[in-house]
Amino acid sequence: MKNFKRKRVLLAGLIVLALCVGVLNSKLTDQRLLQTSGEYVDYETQQMALYAEDLAVVSSETYDSEEVTLVSSDDYSDLNDSSTFFEEARAALNMDRNEIISMLTEFSEESEDETAKEQAVQKKLTLIEYMSKEVTIENLLKNKGFEDVYVVMTDSAVNVTLNKEELTDVDVAQVVDVVCRETGRDPSQIVVQNKL
Repeated sequence: MKNFKRKRVLLAGLIVLALCVGVLNSKLTDQRLLQTSGEYVDYETQQMALYAEDLAVVSSETYDSEEVTLVSSDDYSDLNDSSTFFEEARAALNMDRNEIISMLTEFSEESEDETAKEQAVQKKLTLIEYMSKEVTIENLLKNKGFEDVYVVMTDSAVNVTLNKEELTDVDVAQVVDVVCRETGRDPSQIVVQNKL
């Protein structure tokens, strides 16, 4: 009987200890997240200052700078249904790319020329890499608060379309920072535009 009471007291003590550790961990995590969030804001500010001279924001017209091109949509007929644009554009691009990948796979399996096979495989891997980076960039930008994002990578450029009515210098700086980090591309290869 004494052993049973002793085990109950020990079990209750362990439960209280586990709860205390959980609460303490939660408090420390919250403090660390706040500190990290503050550091991230400082980082964003530094990046914006770094690219400030290279960026331009223009609304409802095309502007070509040496570093970044910003284009705004002039088609106002589909403003009310911009989410459909993003869904349809992604679906069309994925369908086209999957068709190309299928053709490259077929070609590499049927071709007898080893050089041609290798080139087909490399092109297929490049397309898959682009697709993966596009999804990563879209998710990172959504995590920064952009409602909907559509990214298309090519050999010569990265096009980013945001579902925003107006782009600010901060928006463009955030996009350029993410794209540069994820792709290693030069800012002059990045086109940022808004859909609305």
